[in-house]
Amino acid sequence: MLEIRNLFKFENQNIILNNINLKLNKGDILAIVGPTGSGKTCLLKCLLKLTKYDQGEIYFNENKVLNKDDMGYLPTEIKLYKKSKIKSLIEYNDTFYENDTLTKALDLIKVLNLDGEKKVEDLVFSELKKLGLVLTLMHEPKIIVLDEPTRGMNQKDKDKIFNILNNEKKKGNIIIIASSNLNDIRGISNKIAFMKNGSILDIGYSHKLNTKNYYNIRIKGKNIKKVNFDLKKMKIKKISNDYIECVLCDKINNFITLISNLEIEYLYIEEPPLEDLINYFYNRKD
Repeated sequence: MLEIRNLFKFENQNIILNNINLKLNKGDILAIVGPTGSGKTCLLKCLLKLTKYDQGEIYFNENKVLNKDDMGYLPTEIKLYKKSKIKSLIEYNDTFYENDTLTKALDLIKVLNLDGEKKVEDLVFSELKKLGLVLTLMHEPKIIVLDEPTRGMNQKDKDKIFNILNNEKKKGNIIIIASSNLNDIRGISNKIAFMKNGSILDIGYSHKLNTKNYYNIRIKGKNIKKVNFDLKKMKIKKISNDYIECVLCDKINNFITLISNLEIEYLYIEEPPLEDLINYFYNRKD
């Protein structure tokens, strides 16, 4: 079990992390979702002891001291020696561990379709991310921390990475993923924490999110205020007699039926911005 208790971090009298509490069991995949500057990366670095926190405790299996070999970290930006070949890098990384890590690394390279003879300087961004994942996982860490692991990747590569992470989950490893893209990671995670301004607003279960749809809706028409909107399924951002803007959590057909008698000038439906979705969860009552 991994547990974070009452974690605070301050910087120049500003609260960077505000009373963070998390509890994860074997096989959990937690997605930490929030906009840039919400505190996601800082929380990961505190967990990894890469930056100091001011108050609180972090425990792994009731121990305060986390063994570095138990942890694997994929940062947002990967900096490696540009002249090195992929195979040389993993062979060098293997020398830091007593157990064989090379076999797993070579298997991952095949799965991710990486060329072991290719130099770092010749890798595109998505290939560099995949190489970073290989280096993160090759020593079989029990806690896997990934910062924006699928950024810049096509769906085929994302699916490969999700399959790899599912295999790690089956081993009982704990996985924490920080992302600014909810749609990318809600299918792989079983828990989702929404972060804003250094605080965790809500911790939800992914299966509840995956059975719902979220829409950002704008309507201009007549007598909008006369519609009996279900406020449990939406967060209204603006409303007047001839205009409404809201985040909807419901089947779109139900909403269309509800407004079918309106005289509509225009109707605009899109995926909600992450900030709106976070605010929806923060303000919901259920």
